[in-house]
This record gives sequence, structure tokens and C-alpha cells, in this order.
Amino acid sequence: MTQKATLNLQENRDIGQVLNATFAFIRIVFKPLYRDVLIISGPFYLLAGIFSSLSTYNLVSKALGALGGVNMYLYQFYSPAYWLNLLFLLIAWSLSTVIIGNHVLQYKLNGPDYSPVEARKGIREDIMRVIFGNFLNLLVILAACILFLIPGIYLAVANSLLTTILILDKRMSTIDAFSESRRLVRNNWWATLGLGIIIGIITSAMQFVFKIPSTIVSTIITFSTLRHTGDAASYQTLFIALNALAFFGIAAVSPISMIASCIYYYSLKERKDHAGLIQNIDNIGVQPARTETETKRDEGDF
Repeated sequence: MTQKATLNLQENRDIGQVLNATFAFIRIVFKPLYRDVLIISGPFYLLAGIFSSLSTYNLVSKALGALGGVNMYLYQFYSPAYWLNLLFLLIAWSLSTVIIGNHVLQYKLNGPDYSPVEARKGIREDIMRVIFGNFLNLLVILAACILFLIPGIYLAVANSLLTTILILDKRMSTIDAFSESRRLVRNNWWATLGLGIIIGIITSAMQFVFKIPSTIVSTIITFSTLRHTGDAASYQTLFIALNALAFFGIAAVSPISMIASCIYYYSLKERKDHAGLIQNIDNIGVQPARTETETKRDEGDF
């Protein structure tokens, strides 16, 4: 029997090592992780893509011919499809984030043979904590941006581990998670920003591949509307299908950023608290429980 590859999550890593560990982890847990992400959050990404398509199509095919400038973009806020897109995107993002985080947690607790069922159980426990925590975080960042842009950017990075902490440390309250994120990021702010930018570039490039077909069709619809050829309506169904595929691509890419955040969190914990070292010291002299078969085999026949 081939032994599964293992990855020590609780280890101090630099940015390059965090990226390598992220893709190594995806390779190890690829099948159970993507099965849960695509089955549980995938339908909501598809719904978000469909309503995004309807909102964009209405904006391009109807508003473009009659409105211009700022008025054209304000038109989308009057479309129910626009708000339904945001709602389903929020649900999809929250579900995928919680699913991925709990897969990482179960792997840390039980190794590569962890139970995906236990990971799925965390959805009910974490989903509202994650939504509420991110809502508070958004309010804090917006308030800081209103005062001045720089504090808003600083807090966005300082609080970037909030969601990760809420999932990986279920004993911690939302307020304490804010404090913990800022504590860990302190003296590591630039490294945290750099990791976020790199991950953003990687995921954006991968998502763009899924968006190429819908972008081409959207351009055709725009030119057809501007030239009043009347061909825009014939592309509506194709555009909706391709844009839904583009949003499904978001689901496929979503594990990268969340897994990187989890591994980076464990890295900072090890750097500041030496959590892994302390755990190893505590485990010195502790042997795993032996099965009855193993005991009889070692004892022999007497």
C-alpha cells in the first residue's frame, strides 16, 4: 500500500515556502476538498454567475443605448439581478471558505486520513461566525477609509487573518479574533501584504482563463448594441452559460487563497508562540494507543 504524503502545517515558513506548501496541500487533499467545494458551494457560484449575466446583459443591451457615463453604471443598482448576484456570491464565498478551512483543520488534527464528514460538520458551526465577523471587518475598514485611506489599507491587512482564525480556533470569539489577527500580523505587515498581492495575482490570472469566453461574447453584445444591429438578443443564452462557467471557475480557484491563509496563520503562530514546538515537547514520551492485534503480535505466544 502506498503511503500518503504528509505536510506539517505548524511550521515557520517564509512567503515562498507558504506558496509551495499551499500547492502541496492541494495535491494531497485534492479529491475530498474539491468534491466538497464544488458540490456544496458550486451551485451558489453558478447562480451568482447567472444573475451576474442577466445584470450585465441588461446593462449593456438596454442601458447602453439610452444612457451614458455615470448614469449607465448607476442603472445596474436598479436591477434585482444585480443584488441577487451579490447575495449568492456572498453565500458561495462563505460556504467555500468555511469548507476549505475545516478541511485544513481536520488535516492538522488527524493527518491525511482525516474524515471529510467531520470537515463538513464545521459548516453549520462556522458559517454565521464568518459572515458576522467579515461584516464587522468591512464596517471597520470602511470607517477607517472615510477618515483616511491609509488607515483603511492598514486595517485591511492587519485583519486579513480574521476569517482563518474564526475557523481554525473555534474557541475564540469574534472580538478576540480581531485582536489575534492584529497581534500575528504586527511586525509582519509587509510580508502579509506581499503574500496577499502574490496570491491575488495567481488567482486572478487563473480566474481570467475561465472569463475569456464570456468576455468575448460580452464584447460582441456591446458592439452589436452600439451599432444597433439587433444581434445582441441572439447571444443572451450563450453569454449566461459562459458567465456561469466563469463563476464556477471562482469556485475552482478559491481553495488557493484560503489554504495559503491557513498555512500562513500556522506559520505566524509558530514564529510568535512556538505552538508546534510546545506540542512536540508535550508529546515526548507519549506513544499512540496500540491495537489488540499489535499487542499480541509483539508479545508472541507464551
